[in-house]
Amino acid sequence: MFLHNRKNARGMTETSGADGLDPVFAPLIAGIADAAAVFEDPGGGVFTLTWSNAEFRRVLNLDAARGAAISLEALFAAPAAKSCVEKCAQSGNHQSFPSSVLKDGRTDRNILVHLMRLRDGERPAVLATVCDAAVAEPIQAEGGSLPHLRQQIRDAYPAPHALLGTEELLRLVNDSSPVLIAYVNREHRYEFCNRAYEIFFDIRRDSIRGKHLVEVVFEERYAYLTKDLEGVFSGEQVQTVAEYGFRESGVDYVDWTFTPHLDRAGAVVGFVASGIVITDRLKAESELRANQERFELAIRGSAAGLWIWSIDDDALFMSPRFKEIVGLDQDLEVETGDVALARLLPEYRPAFDKAMRNHIMHRDPLDLEVQVQASGERERWVHFRGEAERDGSGRALRLAGSAHDISDRKHAEKILERAVNDLALANAELELQAVRMEKMAEDYGAERDRAEAANLAKSEFLANMSHEIRTPMNGVIGGAQLLATTGLTADQEGYLEAITTSAESLLSLIDDLLDLSKIEAGQLELEQVDYDVLDILDGMRTMFAPRARAKGIDFIVHPAELSASKVRGDPTRLRQIMINLIGNAVKFTNSGVVTLAVREEDDPRQGRRFRVTVSDTGIGIPAGHQHRLFEKFSQADASTTRRFGGTGLGLAISKQLVELLQGEIGFESEEELGSTFWFTVPVVLAASGDAEFVQADGASSYLALPAKRLSILVAEDREINQQLMKAFLERAGHDVTVVENGRIAVQAARAGQYDAVLMDVQMPEIDGATATKLIREGEWDTDSHLPIIGVTANAMRGDRERYLSAGMDEFVAKPILPEQLFEALGKCCGVRGPKQGAGRGRTEAGKDESDATRPLERMRYRPDREGHDGAPGVQGAVQPFRRD
Repeated sequence: MFLHNRKNARGMTETSGADGLDPVFAPLIAGIADAAAVFEDPGGGVFTLTWSNAEFRRVLNLDAARGAAISLEALFAAPAAKSCVEKCAQSGNHQSFPSSVLKDGRTDRNILVHLMRLRDGERPAVLATVCDAAVAEPIQAEGGSLPHLRQQIRDAYPAPHALLGTEELLRLVNDSSPVLIAYVNREHRYEFCNRAYEIFFDIRRDSIRGKHLVEVVFEERYAYLTKDLEGVFSGEQVQTVAEYGFRESGVDYVDWTFTPHLDRAGAVVGFVASGIVITDRLKAESELRANQERFELAIRGSAAGLWIWSIDDDALFMSPRFKEIVGLDQDLEVETGDVALARLLPEYRPAFDKAMRNHIMHRDPLDLEVQVQASGERERWVHFRGEAERDGSGRALRLAGSAHDISDRKHAEKILERAVNDLALANAELELQAVRMEKMAEDYGAERDRAEAANLAKSEFLANMSHEIRTPMNGVIGGAQLLATTGLTADQEGYLEAITTSAESLLSLIDDLLDLSKIEAGQLELEQVDYDVLDILDGMRTMFAPRARAKGIDFIVHPAELSASKVRGDPTRLRQIMINLIGNAVKFTNSGVVTLAVREEDDPRQGRRFRVTVSDTGIGIPAGHQHRLFEKFSQADASTTRRFGGTGLGLAISKQLVELLQGEIGFESEEELGSTFWFTVPVVLAASGDAEFVQADGASSYLALPAKRLSILVAEDREINQQLMKAFLERAGHDVTVVENGRIAVQAARAGQYDAVLMDVQMPEIDGATATKLIREGEWDTDSHLPIIGVTANAMRGDRERYLSAGMDEFVAKPILPEQLFEALGKCCGVRGPKQGAGRGRTEAGKDESDATRPLERMRYRPDREGHDGAPGVQGAVQPFRRD
């Protein structure tokens, strides 16, 4: 492939005096390789340059004027130059000597000069050819050192007038040159080539004669070459650059000159091909261009102005941005340093001059800000930085640096300074105001502290009261559970029904208060489990359909409009919200219908959501009371409270639960026409295709365990709770020992052989958590582990973690339900009571024990009874006592 093609290049060698040479040598000189010159002595023994080609002048850094009359001795720096030219002219023997080329005041490279006499007599002439010493090394390697090469020349051409040996002289000259030289006839066949050509194309020159060009330069290159040869055979000298990729060293580039050979009639009979390998030169030029382009790009893209000042000649180079910053004409190329200095305002010139002098002489940092003459209304500031380049002795040769326009920053600093002053004045005024506000703040702070303390006291009061109430409720519900397992008369069943209904209502109220205190204290935790929405809807139908029928109204559950019912979230809180809304709808509806519907919708802001709607045809809500509907302890009006009862917490808790679930709640109502309540919750699909559920009633898993009589230690300070737990456990077939405080519990646990401990958390002398830690410390030496189950009325966030970290294996909350207690025992001990799961038996009153629970079964769906969280109430609690 050609990089470029230069035709019609005749005369580019710019011969000088060649026509006056011997006609024998004229064709040789006209087509000779690059880097050749002729020196003649018109008289006086000084050989002067009379002819040279372009390559010779490039290598020796000659311009046309200097090369016109320079002597050979002055041109070559080698001391042997003068003696060598004299010997060559006098004896006709070829001479060679190494020299150096001076370029821009420094040694650029070493060369090898070869001399050959062209003519003797009155006007002797010498032909000098030049090549790089490094390139000539492969050629010299065959013949050895330069003296040996000269000896070969002397042996071959001993006579001073060797005109009959012109062909041999030509071959010697060609072989001593690093230039690729070959002669090709009109039929495109080789006549000869020199040593450099042979090495480059890796071909034996003794076999090249008669070979066609295509055999050496390859078909692809020959296709391009034939176009150039059309000009050569029309008498033109052609120059072109060709690319060769057949060498292992990589791609080479050769600058070729094709010179036509004319016979006496002027016809072209062949051509001389001379080529210079320019691979390294092109690479260097390419890198130089790339570096130059990068440098120019960096200069153009830099926000800073760049400058270089040469100290000796006071020449200042300036980038376009520098000229723009200091306000100079862009047409200026290189000027003196005074040009830029003159742009400074007079008051800044001494400081700038001093900074430059101190940096040059004492190496002080050159870094200062000055003001220059502004072309517009606004002043211009410039930040100068610089660094000196020094020689080996430390003398500064030149300075280079940057200039940044900091006018905007200075302008901003002035604005900021004014603003600071204004701010100081305003601050003084504020300090006066602060003195007046300080007392007000103290008063407000005291009121705020009292309000926060009151709010905290309220939350703590609710939590403590729910704890204190749940403890005696444990006795009430537990007694009812035990009483339900005995033989009862009809009147007793009625009394038990009243006790159970009241207890469950009170427990529902306690749970509402506990939920409210948890929410306000930020301690309510949400579950993340897989569940099925359709199961919750079935539970709502089962729970509220009997209650609605008892009031003479219909309860309808519309088929759910869902693409997938198995989701992940907190089913307990979702169920609790539905129970509150449906319970209110049933409570406040005396005729008509209550409807529950669930559908799926896509919210463009919040994504996929469930929308749950509860509609009724009840009494409705007056417009004047609707704004208070979601407030705590609030109902529509006092008459509603007296007529229907309730605490007014259900909707307030529901609203807060919906918000905790990242949803929204609202309603529409018209007095005497009914109400529609709705809420939305996000939809997250279940992790697996089938939702997994944890059974609410642990009795089934407990009854699946093997039966075994356990020896159980009960640590409880309240007598009623002692009696209840003892009764529960003994009826299940276990042996029970009761102690009244934690100290005795520790002693009994260490002394006795117990299978498990039921440890009340709040006890006198030593509390349950401390007693557990003491028992665990005693186990370190025995390598044993006694299962300990905590019993507590606390149900706030963190209670479970605190008890487990104290060393407890499990804990149950009061009021104690038997199935929860036995499930905890089953988890810790891996067995159940021997009497659980046995056959049918008789009670002490002589009745079948299954009959003893029938009053509770009838109580399960009483219309006026409010369940909590969808739990089956006391009915589920007695399940572990029933026999198949």
